[in-house]
Amino acid sequence: MKKALRKRSPIFIVILVMATISGAAQSSIEGHWEGVMVREGAKLHVSFDFATDAKGFKATFDSLTQRAMGIPLHNVRFAAPKAHFELVGDDSIIVFDGDLNGDTLIGRFRENEAQGKFSLMRVEA
Repeated sequence: MKKALRKRSPIFIVILVMATISGAAQSSIEGHWEGVMVREGAKLHVSFDFATDAKGFKATFDSLTQRAMGIPLHNVRFAAPKAHFELVGDDSIIVFDGDLNGDTLIGRFRENEAQGKFSLMRVEA
């Protein structure tokens, strides 16, 4: 009986490691994300990068359409599955609130009285 367990142990370990890696990826917003923001039917292609350091989350916003690159995000918070972050502009703040589901982050954003939706997918940078 012990021999049978030893033969199966490596498979069990591989499955356990894969499940752990998969679960870690799903419980974090770290990484490169691409998608769209939609407001009043207008779509804007965007990307976000999230990372952590000793001080907490660091994140940036990019939009080639708007020629905005590396714009820092503020008040980045994540408590699975909820994500919150803010894009501070010259005249307004866009507040994002979304839900993480695997490699998808979907939610709503608001800028003053205007509201919209966003949908992002984690992709290779």
